[in-house]
Amino acid sequence: MMPDTVGLQSGISYSHGNSTVLHSASGSGCVAPGNWGALALGCTGGSCYSNNLANGYCAGLSVGNTIQSEPGVKTGPTTSGINARIQQAQQEYPNATWNSHTSDDPRIAIVPIVDWTGCSGRCSLTVQGFASVWVTGTSGSDINAIFVGQGVNGAPGTSVADTGVYHIALSN
Repeated sequence: MMPDTVGLQSGISYSHGNSTVLHSASGSGCVAPGNWGALALGCTGGSCYSNNLANGYCAGLSVGNTIQSEPGVKTGPTTSGINARIQQAQQEYPNATWNSHTSDDPRIAIVPIVDWTGCSGRCSLTVQGFASVWVTGTSGSDINAIFVGQGVNGAPGTSVADTGVYHIALSN
């Protein structure tokens, strides 16, 4: 699983099995002036954003990394990226559901948790943790998802809020 290109607001309690809207264009969904939760991971612009939504972001992210916001609603790139991801998932795993799926189902997305406070337009954000969501589709620029609990390999963080995504390490 690769990190995805939407950042969730830190300090909010996300619960297993609850539906939510990511990257919402409605008034309450705007996480900061000019921002709807999109991240510029590896590049900027609508084409990059859409590709990251469709395929995930291939480079690793860890707690403490600095990432950039991707301002703007980006309805077309959001819809095309999520539709491509859902179509691939339905072809590969037609019977999977949010609570019964394999770990490599494309509908599973690992999303960074950041603090959007004070961010206006393009700005730098610090990764504070990660959450795992099951992407169900779009409505305009809204991304519909369900929060799930799932193990994920990655760099361990310190003082990270429990959001249902864990670093797994073996020791002797």
